[in-house]
Amino acid sequence: MGSRAAGGGGSRAARKADTDRELREIETLAARVIDEAPVPGSNPLDTDAAEVTVEKQKFSSARKFAELPLSQRTLAGLAKGKWQKMTDIQRAAIPHALAGRDVLGAAKTGSGKTLAFLVPTLELLYRERWGRMDGLGALIISPTRELAMQIFDVLRIAGVRHDLSAGLVIGGKDKAEEAERICGMNLLVCTPGRLLQHLDETPGFEANGLQMLVLDEADRILDMGFSSTLNAIVAALPKKRQTLLFSATQTKDVKALARLSLRSPQYVAVHETSKSSTPAKLDHHYMITPAASKLDVLFGFVRTHLQAKTIVFLSSCKQVQFVHAAFAALRPGVPLMCLHGRQKQMKRLAVYTDFCAKKHAVLFATDVAARGLDFPQVHWVVQADCPEDVATYIHRTGRTARYTASGRALLLLLPSESAMLDKLGAARIVASKLSVNAKAVFQTRPKLQALLSERPEIKYTAQRAFISYVRSVHLQADKEIFDAPSLPLGPLAESMGLLAPPRVRFLGGGAGGAGGAGGDGRSCKKPGTPAPAIAEASSEEEDGEEGLVLKPKKKKEQPRDRLKRLLARNTLERRGDDDGTSSSRAAAERQKRAAAPKPLLGEPGDASAGPLLQVKRTILPEDEEKGGEGGEGGEGGTADELPLRKAKIKIRKGGTVVGGTRTVFDDEGVPLERRFDGFAGVVADKEAVGAAPVADPASRVAQVKAALRERAAVDRERERERVREMHKARKRKQKEAAAAEVEAREPGVQAILGTGESDGDDDGEHSGSAAAMVRPSKRSRRGDDEASSSVPVMQSTADEMRRDEIAAERKLAMLLGGR
Repeated sequence: MGSRAAGGGGSRAARKADTDRELREIETLAARVIDEAPVPGSNPLDTDAAEVTVEKQKFSSARKFAELPLSQRTLAGLAKGKWQKMTDIQRAAIPHALAGRDVLGAAKTGSGKTLAFLVPTLELLYRERWGRMDGLGALIISPTRELAMQIFDVLRIAGVRHDLSAGLVIGGKDKAEEAERICGMNLLVCTPGRLLQHLDETPGFEANGLQMLVLDEADRILDMGFSSTLNAIVAALPKKRQTLLFSATQTKDVKALARLSLRSPQYVAVHETSKSSTPAKLDHHYMITPAASKLDVLFGFVRTHLQAKTIVFLSSCKQVQFVHAAFAALRPGVPLMCLHGRQKQMKRLAVYTDFCAKKHAVLFATDVAARGLDFPQVHWVVQADCPEDVATYIHRTGRTARYTASGRALLLLLPSESAMLDKLGAARIVASKLSVNAKAVFQTRPKLQALLSERPEIKYTAQRAFISYVRSVHLQADKEIFDAPSLPLGPLAESMGLLAPPRVRFLGGGAGGAGGAGGDGRSCKKPGTPAPAIAEASSEEEDGEEGLVLKPKKKKEQPRDRLKRLLARNTLERRGDDDGTSSSRAAAERQKRAAAPKPLLGEPGDASAGPLLQVKRTILPEDEEKGGEGGEGGEGGTADELPLRKAKIKIRKGGTVVGGTRTVFDDEGVPLERRFDGFAGVVADKEAVGAAPVADPASRVAQVKAALRERAAVDRERERERVREMHKARKRKQKEAAAAEVEAREPGVQAILGTGESDGDDDGEHSGSAAAMVRPSKRSRRGDDEASSSVPVMQSTADEMRRDEIAAERKLAMLLGGR
């Protein structure tokens, strides 16, 4: 992490001088720590005096880091980070921690708790002369990866001059690479899950010599979410160690703290007596909005605060994904980002870094970004979903108004969640009510419905977000605030662009349904409340825990598949009608009842109602009891008249239905039993021969030989025709080649060759021979005409012309004849 102090030369004398100087500094610091140690249970913030005497012991109420017994290396790192004055939590916690005591520190968000435990950690390892070969000396555990990275960045600045090896161990990174280096680390900043994984799986990694354990956001680590993981980690740590716990909402649960084996811990709550449990420059606001208009109000807020840096907290990852995708499609005019636990580590780091660098942006996040993260210059924190408790509210709003900056927080509550205001008031948090500006509200429902119809992936995300939100409300422990049965699921689904509420299946006992509310805004009722329009609660749900009473999925008691009815009919035909009398009586009674159509809606005597729908088929109780084993199938009844069976069709291992047939197909999709259909003629011949048997075997042999000779003659004739066609084609090619050769040798002469075939009108004397007529080509004649118009041309004699024609005929005869 750092190197030796400047001035340490390479010579042995210089190294010995540095070592002696360090030893003298360590002795001086140890003496100062003992002399200036505060009295256990005291708080330097209780008085503004420079020095206070309590039971003849003194402690310093220093306000700057330089006034504390700190090493020069630590002071150099603090000076590099421009940290000179201490905050309240640093003034109260660091003196107790330097004295070697266990500390429980509680302070407001953004008050400097990170340095309150990093400075004592570095000083302890320095006074113990901890080196690279001494193994793991300090362990800092954070509940989230982003907070761990933030702590490590501060550690790199504050401990830059210390000769220690420090590492960051979090999930989402290469575990093998971490395992190669983790054994040589002196100080680790980590998350619980990845630390336990290395303790269990990495050879040689152990914490037997651990000097200090630090839990940042200790109340979150000690709760049920990390309970088993923390117990396994503490079991691998030595009991003789110093422990520091820091959080904005510190826990005092004795049972939770007993697991850490604390020794007389000093509880330091610097803001316990202040008027507010949040920063003084943080303004709190709330707004009561119905579920149907929550997204409209949120989108209107984003559009009216384009020049602000805003964080919007939602209760689940699916909601963050849907709201981010929907708002991005609506284009509010400001950069939109999302941060949740289902993202990959590199994606989360990129989003965190990008949001910190921007001046105007909106970040949709879950509670993964609610604790410890220092986002610079955040103007607004909007909680679109009600937090689970006051502690979560404090941590969420703590992302703004950091240190000396100011900020504002807005809480959106449903009418059923108004009890949260009383709990905030009991925690010394006063929020002012804001009214909705109708002009700023943007109607997102029509555009969301159009968006979901065009993009099925966003529709699927909306359905998942709806179910995730209802589940989060149902699983909350505080039923005074979170009342899932009172949620108006219909309007809530419509506000997300959904035409109907998705089915919800998270209740025990396999309950499922349409979410309990339709488009008319009906709410889902509590168990025991009559709600015939929604569902009827079972006796188990009425006597059991509270939850949503959802419409059960009605299963068809009888199969209505046409294929199954046909299989039932075939089964009855094969087995025969064993109970034909009763089946016939049931069929007659059924036909009698189904003869006259009955009105489905309205009373039978109400003529105004009219038969809107008519009954096509009536199933009698006798048919249901028999389960489709009646006898009308064997008497020519149609498939629609067959009774519906209760029993499922049993299929054997080989794929054959009980009572059915099996058909096997070949590679071309033809049933194997029909693969010999092409030999029907052969079979017919055999049958015909069998019908008139031949008495003499020799005569039968003679008949077969005659049939074979006839077929052989037909085959020979077919072969002769094929050979003739082949010869004709070869001769045509030869003649075409000869004509091309003549044209190439004598350009002025064009040979017109016969086809070598008789046309039927010829007398046959030229059939099979080459008939050639020689005449000047078009190109030659065109040249002669041009020449005669300019220069006189001498005419040849008739004998010379005749000789040329004879020579040409001989050439053609030599080329084409003789074969």
